[in-house]
This record gives sequence, structure tokens and C-alpha cells, in this order.
Amino acid sequence: MRIDYSKYGEVGKYSGVGKMSVTPLETLYHGIYFRSRTEARFAVFLDCLGIKWEYEPQGFDLGNGLKYLPDFKIYNVSTYHMNGFKTYDYMYVEVKGMWDDKVGKLTKRDFEKITR
Repeated sequence: MRIDYSKYGEVGKYSGVGKMSVTPLETLYHGIYFRSRTEARFAVFLDCLGIKWEYEPQGFDLGNGLKYLPDFKIYNVSTYHMNGFKTYDYMYVEVKGMWDDKVGKLTKRDFEKITR
């Protein structure tokens, strides 16, 4: 299955948060074309752990022309915090390989819009 990225605007600008320093290699896994081998490997990792996931299921409009498309939505996730484990029905996950921090990051305000 190939994802139609045209509805998300210009793919390279969709995340609005940075720039990969290496050209990604589109990779097919379980009938899904992942935009990078790193994302496909992460899907294999999630499958090995028995974690249910969706690849790029939903984009978010952050306003001011910024849009964000998380790589994965994973389900029934437990994370450890200082006060113990917390379980979430789902969580969005961004997978990155080589990352150039000089280009930019999501602000806390942008992230809060996504996670509401």
C-alpha cells in the first residue's frame, strides 16, 4: 500500500521540524511502503514485541502553515515514569535516523497542540 502524501502538502516540509542529513530509502514491509528503511525496521521491532501499530495514520495542522505527520501510532503502551508505570490507549511515535538539530524542532506549544 502506498500512501498518498499529496493531501499533506509538500512531503519534505510536512513535519516542519528538521532535515534529514541522509536521503531516505523507501522500503516495503508487510505490504506498506515506508519512507525510510529506519521506519521499516522500527515496524519490524514493534511486530517482534507484539505491539499493534499504524503507519502515518493521521496528520495534524499546527497552524501558521506548519503541519506534522507522525510516523507511527502505537496502541496499548506502558511507559515508566518516576512514580511508576502509566498505560496509554495509544501514542504517536516519530522515528529519526541521522538528525540535524540546527534546522529546528517542534516547540512545546506545537507538541501540546498535537497531543490534545
